[in-house]
Amino acid sequence: MKKIKERLKQIRLLKGLKQKDMAKLLGLSSSAYSKIEKGKIDLTLKNLLKIAGIFDDISMDWFLSGESTCGCRGFGKYEVDVREMLKYMEENRASMHSILCYFYQLKLKGKQGIEEIG
Repeated sequence: MKKIKERLKQIRLLKGLKQKDMAKLLGLSSSAYSKIEKGKIDLTLKNLLKIAGIFDDISMDWFLSGESTCGCRGFGKYEVDVREMLKYMEENRASMHSILCYFYQLKLKGKQGIEEIG
């Protein structure tokens, strides 16, 4: 459970939530949520299912085991950049359209597209 509490905190911080916000989403008191994040009490199955429903973009296999076949894993030295880009896109929804359009143009042009578009 130690690692799950760390990943729970990661999710909360990634989403820009305070402990009281996360507690409210889960229907818990701030005190109870804080105890879960500190590892003093275990996360119940009911709350795990709530987390899965609320954060459907979070891989539950990653949340439970720390391993995942999806997400940003496998980007090697670019993993930090990919995570920053995804966070930026989430915070700046208008930029998401531009980034996706650029990606689509690259995809259409193939490998030489970077030189032609860039």
